[in-house]
Amino acid sequence: MSLLFVEQPPEVQKAALLPLVIHLEALPVVNAALQHMHVPVVSRLILTNPNAVEVGPVHVHIALDPAVSPPWEMTLQHMKPGEVVTFDELTIKLPLSPERLANQIESEHGTIRLTVKTPDDRQEVVKPLDVSSFNQWFGLIHPESIACFVQPNHPALGPVLNAVQAAIASSTGSASLQGYQAGPERVMQIVEAVWRGCQSVGIRYADPPTSFEYAGQKILLPDQVVNDKLGTCLDLSVFLATVLERVGLHPFIVLVTGHAFPGVFLHQADELSSVTTDDVTEITKRVDAGSAVVFDSSALANGVAFNHACGTAQVHYLTVDQFQRAIDVAACRHPRSLILPLPVRVSAFAVVDDTATSIAPIGF
Repeated sequence: MSLLFVEQPPEVQKAALLPLVIHLEALPVVNAALQHMHVPVVSRLILTNPNAVEVGPVHVHIALDPAVSPPWEMTLQHMKPGEVVTFDELTIKLPLSPERLANQIESEHGTIRLTVKTPDDRQEVVKPLDVSSFNQWFGLIHPESIACFVQPNHPALGPVLNAVQAAIASSTGSASLQGYQAGPERVMQIVEAVWRGCQSVGIRYADPPTSFEYAGQKILLPDQVVNDKLGTCLDLSVFLATVLERVGLHPFIVLVTGHAFPGVFLHQADELSSVTTDDVTEITKRVDAGSAVVFDSSALANGVAFNHACGTAQVHYLTVDQFQRAIDVAACRHPRSLILPLPVRVSAFAVVDDTATSIAPIGF
């Protein structure tokens, strides 16, 4: 009896799978203001299975370095052939640490690292991420974030408010800072008193960077302006807007080529058509109608009278060629936008939460 050996056919080798197609949308920078505005670090992640067979499980992991947020991860048990899965900002949870960002003094280079693993493949996508200083404003990228640096409840404003009260008492006989309650004429008197009160601090002018429109710049907060007695046009514009909001008025900030200056509405109900506008006529028509006033912030450091500061801002800068954007601070505070002041830093290493969304009344 003989044995018959039958050769088995070779095992069919499994076809190699194509890697998943990855699309990642993320910020190149983060800082305290963007965190405070709840701007997501990663806004969208799209995974596509280009294969004709099911793939899975798919493990997704996103980590930030430096670790300003805990990592986020998700596992998909399977992706069908040709399936596209989208994760948006509501799904991708990367909560930034407000304490960490509030204490970021200088910019730090880092990364966003995305890892996607399947049983057959491992891919990494690395994007640069700058962790910027707590007081960095990014120019015309998120221009509305400038409202975060308008801090009307800052304790450093006490001496300035006393000076404003003294200024309006000397010119009108009344020290009341009642916002819009007494009509536009009184509002204009309060605005001029704010100018004179801020001028009494003795601030010196500092030249801004060569261009802040897109690169942005650091903004000095109220305690720095009051203590250092120094500021750029942008610092002084934010400072004036801070005091104007503190006395119950409705300021806005105008950005033009190489310069910035504040304005204020003389009627409580007035506002821009949106949080920001690039239409200069939204400002000029109100100024021409006497329902708003703008003034040159840099003149604050030169001892210029308020009426001359108003003339400078109106004549030289409110043109189509130079105008870039206006930001309505009061509209930023509205619930539909909810761009609130940054929490007050009481020291270099501590943050005090802003306990109210409204502006505290002045105890005069």
